[in-house]
Amino acid sequence: MLLFNQQHLSLLIALEHKKVKVFSECRNGYCGACKTTIISGSVSYHTQPLVTLKADECLPCCCTPTSDLDLKLSPEGCDVVTRPGITAAQIIQPQTKS
Repeated sequence: MLLFNQQHLSLLIALEHKKVKVFSECRNGYCGACKTTIISGSVSYHTQPLVTLKADECLPCCCTPTSDLDLKLSPEGCDVVTRPGITAAQIIQPQTKS
């Protein structure tokens, strides 16, 4: 689990703080480079994205979680921390085909 406790301005900054690698460029919702799949949960945007998103996608650069959030991200090299009573984002490792 990855903490988001309102210390960071965006989900992207929180992910980066926990050493989760998410490719990003504009950091303002313009380019869509950080587009991430939401497995479950919801986000709200502090800057309305200019990129078209599917219902199960978000732009971490310009949003914050509004509930517990499961994202399709790689856990490689990230810090995993849990604390009760704080909104969390769970990192799901993509499955590889055999």
